[in-house]
Amino acid sequence: MNDQYLKIRNHNYQKKTLFLLSEIKKIIDSYDLPWTIRQIHYNLVEKRIIQNTISHYRKISRIGTNGRYSGHLPWNKIVDDTRGAYKTREYDSIENGISSFLQNFRLSGRWKDSKKRVEVWVEKRALRRLFFPITDKYDIYLAIGGGWNSTSAIWDAVERILMYNTEELDILYFGDLDPSGDDMPRDVEKRLREFIGLTSTLKSGEKIRFPNEINVNKILINDYDLEKYHLPKRFDVPVRKGN
Repeated sequence: MNDQYLKIRNHNYQKKTLFLLSEIKKIIDSYDLPWTIRQIHYNLVEKRIIQNTISHYRKISRIGTNGRYSGHLPWNKIVDDTRGAYKTREYDSIENGISSFLQNFRLSGRWKDSKKRVEVWVEKRALRRLFFPITDKYDIYLAIGGGWNSTSAIWDAVERILMYNTEELDILYFGDLDPSGDDMPRDVEKRLREFIGLTSTLKSGEKIRFPNEINVNKILINDYDLEKYHLPKRFDVPVRKGN
């Protein structure tokens, strides 16, 4: 739909709410990618426009909803990454299908002969839209967490890493500044290191091996970032409709 500011219904706003609407509009216009309500909330907190409370979060969520229905905010710039609908993509012709395939086609080779591989792991699904264009550009995997990694998730990673057939793997980790977020890099590294020495043989007869060195480095968020950027403390956002 081309009309980003599609108006569905009228809504009367108080002066304070109109001010918040204008501030939200400034935020979502400052970056090309869509924003989540949580990201908008923390941005407003960082600017000292609102307080970092659940009540203020809910207020911003309501304004985000009403603002889109009333035509004050663009529909496609506020997203909810916790939900989705999926279906195999269709094309109206073979030519368009082939064209789309070729646009996304990529031969392996950039990292093929490298003795070291790199992956980026992030704790929050909402960060995928921010990180994927970068990881895709450099042809590296972006792994989305969302909490402690299950045994199944670790095994999926092991199978992927084994195919690298390289000597060393560096994982750049981006997560929350809390007890679990601080401990997850250690936990991931410990669990992956258990597979050092693992080998496998491909159908072609080629033998591949798991890296001998695994390093998981937490890049963000650390205590230093909290002080440098005056980051607000997080709170548990209630699960409710409206985002």
